[in-house]
Amino acid sequence: MDLIYGEYIFMKKSIAICCDSDIYEMLCVHAQQTGYYELLFDSICYRQCLTTVLDKSADIVILQLQESSDVAGCLDMMNGLDAIVPTPLILLFEKCPDYTITYAVTDSSLIAASKELKAFFEQAVQKAYCTVFTTSRPAALERELVENSILGREAALMEILRGCSSDDISMYKKIYSLDLRGNGYYLFFWELQKTEYHNHFLNKDVYNLMGRILERKYLSVLGDYEGGEEFRVNLDRRCIIINDLTIRSEAAKYFRLEELIQRLIACGNCKTASHYISERVDKLVNVRFARDRYENEKSSIFFLRYDGIIRADKVRQLKAASPVTLEHVLPYLQKISNYIRYDIHNPLLITELHTLYFEVIKPSMNYTLYYYCLASICSELVKETGTEKIGMLTDNLTPELMRFSSIEEQYDIIANYISGLRKSTGFYLKNSGSTARRAVDFINAHYAEDLTIPQIADAIYVSHMYLSKAFRKVLGTSVINYLIHVRIEKAKESLESSELPVYKVADSVGFNDIKHCSKTFKSIVGVSPSEYRRKQKSSKS
Repeated sequence: MDLIYGEYIFMKKSIAICCDSDIYEMLCVHAQQTGYYELLFDSICYRQCLTTVLDKSADIVILQLQESSDVAGCLDMMNGLDAIVPTPLILLFEKCPDYTITYAVTDSSLIAASKELKAFFEQAVQKAYCTVFTTSRPAALERELVENSILGREAALMEILRGCSSDDISMYKKIYSLDLRGNGYYLFFWELQKTEYHNHFLNKDVYNLMGRILERKYLSVLGDYEGGEEFRVNLDRRCIIINDLTIRSEAAKYFRLEELIQRLIACGNCKTASHYISERVDKLVNVRFARDRYENEKSSIFFLRYDGIIRADKVRQLKAASPVTLEHVLPYLQKISNYIRYDIHNPLLITELHTLYFEVIKPSMNYTLYYYCLASICSELVKETGTEKIGMLTDNLTPELMRFSSIEEQYDIIANYISGLRKSTGFYLKNSGSTARRAVDFINAHYAEDLTIPQIADAIYVSHMYLSKAFRKVLGTSVINYLIHVRIEKAKESLESSELPVYKVADSVGFNDIKHCSKTFKSIVGVSPSEYRRKQKSSKS
């Protein structure tokens, strides 16, 4: 529906809302009065609100954040909204105890519709609340930060993080009353995946407001222990300098510190966040070395995501172990390749794949090695299936992107793809035919040896059960029957062309027992080996 306002024509906008009932009622009343907006639904949680946005194609999303709210859940929703094209306008607000509402909106300096949304929201709640609009535009932000000493405090903490002298640190601690106590420190980093948040340039005010609430949560946790400082490094990253715990018992200190770390993780544990905890730093002047290590080690989250956090001490221990090289992975890749080619149903295929991923590659934390193994496996799958679909697994897998996946997740993708191939009848028949041909070739070359089905299966990299099933499906007979017929045919050739005694002929074609050979020969040919030789000689003469 088009509505005329002044000289402009506006399309009626739909709004998905997740907030307290009193705010929702105010918004409903004002929407009815103005007629510019249609309120779709008052969701009870972020996930339900995201579903509403997707189902109803909402133009605008209004979200409420509270001190006790799930900031991580809100960040996950923001990630979901960011994937929608076009991305809805977002208004995020927080109710304060003094009947003040602090809110942020998609950058109104770039999008005219944001100005209309601001006016609508302020007018809707003005009878009950005083509104404060937050912005990160340079002039307004600088005034706000200078007045509250935030700018100076964050700049001082950033200087400490980058590295400065002990005299400068003492000055910063005195001027800004920094809670850094001198008994040792740990660095804790929280970082969002940059590549997914392509609308940060429009929604920076929204993310900054969430960052302030996240900061309060972090500081509240630190206050329950020995304190510390929390600050924003940039829009996607926050840093916490944790004061070491003054507990004499090493065991008690360990468990107390672990409790602190887990509480910090819980504050902002959204799907696209990674966490890092450094080893203990004795002095603030050495904090920069811990920061440098973080920059070098943060990509390790791909291998350690299921741990929930990158621990600098664990990374150091893993790197100190014997390095994994290409020579270590080649035997696994050879076995996996053979199973894919000749017996994709063999349970050992998944066993070898699991071992390669989690006992070889994961402890190595070597991206190059991982890429090599992935490319080799995918190449073999492409050869056998004749499709390029599996190639998508290797597309755009940069370390930056992979940092927000995990080796467990990538293993599941490969394993599930193989599982799908196993269910494919066409691929089964192709694989069965290949198995039967290889078994025939092996038997023809080694019939004189003491062969068993497990030995033949091992030689062509399949299970003996799968070999038996595939062989009968393709050739219509069992492996043993085929082997016996090959031996009998070779025995017939030897009886016709040589003067070897029958027992030597039997031994030369793989029969260890002359009686068994004669009995088997007669049951197939109709006569004994000796009689067969006489008949062949008489027919030739």
